[in-house]
Amino acid sequence: MNLKNGCNMLSTNIMMLQTVANGLGELKDNIVFVGGAVAELYANDPAASDIRPTLDVDCVIELNSRIEHSRLEEKLRAKGFAHDTSIGAPICRKIYKGIKVDVMPADSTVLGFSNQWYHEGIENRVLKALPNGIEIFVFTPEYYLASKFAAHRGRGGNDLRQSHDFEDIIYILDNCLEVLNSIKNANQIVKAYLKKECQDLLRNEGLTEGVESALPFDSDSDRTGFIENLIMNIAGIE
Repeated sequence: MNLKNGCNMLSTNIMMLQTVANGLGELKDNIVFVGGAVAELYANDPAASDIRPTLDVDCVIELNSRIEHSRLEEKLRAKGFAHDTSIGAPICRKIYKGIKVDVMPADSTVLGFSNQWYHEGIENRVLKALPNGIEIFVFTPEYYLASKFAAHRGRGGNDLRQSHDFEDIIYILDNCLEVLNSIKNANQIVKAYLKKECQDLLRNEGLTEGVESALPFDSDSDRTGFIENLIMNIAGIE
């Protein structure tokens, strides 16, 4: 986990996570945090690079019906999570102490959208401790990457330089030391999915430029080669 600019100050993303997790109280026990805000929780490289500040906090939860969703909405309102009524805001968005919080059901029939990896990601969740001592659930590295690849494709997936999802993927590949072993030890379905996604990346003529764009501005030139080699290793996993 990074400190901002080497100072004793937490990143914006971590501060947002702490605020939201604290506000959720006991509700967080059934919620899994996803998205760019949690990316640096996977970083265990001592030389981990800085993470981009994200604009919101994303969460997923297993709900089996719209009735269960309505009950969750009531509980969230009681804790100060107000529905975002601004123009263009997604139906799942709340505002808590000025922070945008997207609370998404894993089942696409509840709100009409989801991510194909949310169910399995929730089943394979792990606890991560935040600096203030609060523990939150997140996906394991392989399911986080799978959900990011799916989101990247869902938003077009063409220009790697313009994709925040791709930026988060590169951050994990660059800073999560156990990511390759996590994928090697994953079940065959998610392993095959990540293998194919990395094979597709290798066919993308803009891969090198995309990786360079996703890395911090002052990154060592060797990092691009390291990440491309890691992508090749994932693409060749048996």
